Amino acid sequence: MADKILVFLDIDGVLLPFPDPSASTCGAIFPDATLHALSQILYAIPDALLVLSSTWRAQKNMIDDIIESFQIYGNAHDSPLARITEFYDVTDTSYHDERQYEIYRYLQNNRPRAWIALDDEDLLLDRYRNSFEGRAIAVSSPVGLTSADADLAIRLLQQQLAKS
Repeated sequence: MADKILVFLDIDGVLLPFPDPSASTCGAIFPDATLHALSQILYAIPDALLVLSSTWRAQKNMIDDIIESFQIYGNAHDSPLARITEFYDVTDTSYHDERQYEIYRYLQNNRPRAWIALDDEDLLLDRYRNSFEGRAIAVSSPVGLTSADADLAIRLLQQQLAKS
């Protein structure tokens, strides 16, 4: 695990802005803009692995919907999302309390080389702040993941990789 590069991915507010997401042009359930931004990260860091930290992780049909949307978008736009047929992992499905704790707990059992978390929840709160500083990208829920967020994620991962 020490050689892995992980991207913890939330769905609602990150890939699926709310309250009113824009439609996809290719039939994916997520807007093109958010999938494009996620693709930017995967283009820049091709060894990055996605860990689903969203509440969507608890239902197989929802995970299948995400993967299907990745495939649809990836094939339509020649994106690295086309190669994703499953998530590398998911955070523990028995915990749906505090996203920071769920990710923190995952990291206690899995020590990646580098990692970031894409989430619309503020992960820099309370006792986990030090663990998440320089690794958490605070996505705006009404907008979803943007190219600027993706650029920040890439920069943070590259900084971690340069130190390892």
